[in-house]
Amino acid sequence: MGDLLASASLLLTLIALLYSLWYPEITKALEIEVKKHAADRLKDHQGAHSVYVSRALPLSLAGVALTVAFTPNLIGIAVASGKNVLTAGWKSLLDYDVASTSLVLVIVGSGLFSLHLISITNKLRMHVKDLSPDRQ
Repeated sequence: MGDLLASASLLLTLIALLYSLWYPEITKALEIEVKKHAADRLKDHQGAHSVYVSRALPLSLAGVALTVAFTPNLIGIAVASGKNVLTAGWKSLLDYDVASTSLVLVIVGSGLFSLHLISITNKLRMHVKDLSPDRQ
């Protein structure tokens, strides 16, 4: 269990580190004003699209991949804990495993972080569409 916790924590930390490095670029791309004339939007569209493809989308995919990869472990821990509670009742509290609990928290945190990444990526995707010079 310790190896799973260490690997999940390390991967989540790496994604969070990249997010902290790339977040200013993502927010800057989201703040680009949509100009009225299509010809004036080309450079802004290219810049925002680049941030979308090279920063936001890979972060979202990495977050989702991490969550999906460790979700079976989360389910296994939940099922084992449920069975333990049903058979042992309150005595199941004596079988508390801090590593399992920590792994569950890391996976749930990863899932919530993934939802945030998906949300910000979708906002940027929509903004890139608005910046498109092909849009009237």
